[in-house]
Amino acid sequence: MLRTASYAVVVCNALEETVIPIFSDWFFMLSSTRGPLLLYSRTLIKPKHSNCSSAKKPQPFVAEYQPIKFDSLETGKKYYWCTCGLSLTQPWCDGSHKPTQFKPLEWTVPERNVRKTGHVSICLCKYSSNPPYCDGTHRKLEDRLKVESIHCNCGEDTWSLNSSDPTKIQLPDGGRIYCTTCGQTRVGVERHTP
Repeated sequence: MLRTASYAVVVCNALEETVIPIFSDWFFMLSSTRGPLLLYSRTLIKPKHSNCSSAKKPQPFVAEYQPIKFDSLETGKKYYWCTCGLSLTQPWCDGSHKPTQFKPLEWTVPERNVRKTGHVSICLCKYSSNPPYCDGTHRKLEDRLKVESIHCNCGEDTWSLNSSDPTKIQLPDGGRIYCTTCGQTRVGVERHTP
């Protein structure tokens, strides 16, 4: 019943009469006849290659947990909506996606681009089911993504640009590293020191 999570917890019946703590770099185990056996562990199963069939599709970075509102956009004008969330010119693409698998969404402003509210809301969370328009997904997204980023191994000290882990990408701006697993970015350039 072991799950693949960064810190999995397994509870089962204890077999020992005394408390036996066992520590290592990868797990902590405690057993007792008066209580359950607890095992805390780092990720036990992890795809070795980014093209592995079990590999998760890259997650976009959330630029903002709210839409950006435009009172009017030029009808017929073509925009490239950022799908990765990494652009510094949100909500439009600036090419930051180039080292990733993301591609911008080509969008031409329709004739009726201003709704009854007098403005159009463009998604900044990048999880809308109706891109580039905001559908309110951002309202229920923040807590789930925080939990996912906590359980992602990219936040550990061993996560560096020079390791063989395929989930890290140096962005063209030279100041951020993007994790495709949880969609988070780290500021600063990772440097390898032998």
